[in-house]
Amino acid sequence: MTKIIILLVVAAVAVSCIHADENFPNFPQFPMFPFNNFPGLQQPFALLNPDYVKDMKPGPGGHVAGAFVSSSSSSETVDGVTKKKSSGRVVTNQDGKVQDVSF
Repeated sequence: MTKIIILLVVAAVAVSCIHADENFPNFPQFPMFPFNNFPGLQQPFALLNPDYVKDMKPGPGGHVAGAFVSSSSSSETVDGVTKKKSSGRVVTNQDGKVQDVSF
């Protein structure tokens, strides 16, 4: 159940980033924290990658559902001109039916 909640939070954040206001100010850089003692996560904790999700197969009589969501955005101002870049990727696997969408 916890994995599903984490997956839904990641998906919601990705969708929010995609639809974020273009005029929203840049965030400052924050220090990253280690995941090794993060509350609520059982050890060991491994981050999923798109190939792992693509390769998931249901066992005999079983089902599998997986998703990988990634998004990024950046902006750079040179000589008063701001250039913005953004991209994203969603990989889903529902019982072996894989979809991979990049935008």
